[in-house]
Amino acid sequence: MINFDGLVGPTHNYAGLSFGNIASTEHGEEISNPKAAALQGLLKMELLLDLGFTQGIIPPQLRPDLYSLHDIGYSNIDEADPKLLAALSSSSSMWCANAASISASSDTVDGKVHIVPANLLTFFHRSIEPKKTARYLKEIFNGTLFTHHHPLPSTPLFADEGSANQIRLFSDERGITLFVHGKAGRLYPARQTLEATEALIRLLHLKEGQFLIAQQTAEAIDAGVFHNDVIAMGCGNLLIVHEKAYEDQEELLDNLKNLFLLTCGEELIIKEIAQEELTLQQAVKSYFFNSQLLKKSEGDYILIAPQECLETPQTNALIEML
Repeated sequence: MINFDGLVGPTHNYAGLSFGNIASTEHGEEISNPKAAALQGLLKMELLLDLGFTQGIIPPQLRPDLYSLHDIGYSNIDEADPKLLAALSSSSSMWCANAASISASSDTVDGKVHIVPANLLTFFHRSIEPKKTARYLKEIFNGTLFTHHHPLPSTPLFADEGSANQIRLFSDERGITLFVHGKAGRLYPARQTLEATEALIRLLHLKEGQFLIAQQTAEAIDAGVFHNDVIAMGCGNLLIVHEKAYEDQEELLDNLKNLFLLTCGEELIIKEIAQEELTLQQAVKSYFFNSQLLKKSEGDYILIAPQECLETPQTNALIEML
């Protein structure tokens, strides 16, 4: 297994640009330390190398993004107001889960890896990323095995935020993918549409019966669950999910188990976290589900969790239980 991480760029800042992302909003206007953040990222990559994984790096994008500055009619960066300058200097491309949707060759009709960069149109500071991301991905994944597609059309109907709203579960080379879209809550918008999800499935050339589609609950979105990876994680034959993640969740998880057994030939293990064990608010604040779950070649699982999980009694207990 190969793992890719993004690297924090030198203009990393806390500007609170992502409405619906409670952590982003709460940390807005705090002082950032790009060098320390980059070093933390490199240490995490070194840890995975030491654990036996192959590690790749997607470099930071050039910031401030002067091309976008010129596209909106400014000729000089000094003309931009602080909020716009913060957006043009964003280092959010470090979140690789938002880079693209990628299918495994063993899951596709033509036996190729298909790559669709996310359009990230919900927020301006993310929408400036896809062109450069697509270039990086073409340089990293080159050759006849890979098919690169354009991002989905930049219109709200096809709002797409990449693999942060997908979980691939697998056994050996056989796998299935859970695709997740949202329905706007009372407080916050959904960032992934059903139309985008259906388009991605077509572009990724997935075999029939290799996927399921789920809808986030509005309750979860209003609690700050802006992506599926804030409320669920999975790897191999293990899925960890909060009980309030999806609409009609009991039926969905039964269907997921049946599909995994039919496709992969073994049981899917699902650990459903109850609201009494961990509230939605605690899940969002601790970023427990945004931990990285990895499966080693010998079958053991590794959980790399945010520091906040150790500082939260409920998530600390869950980590020990898992």
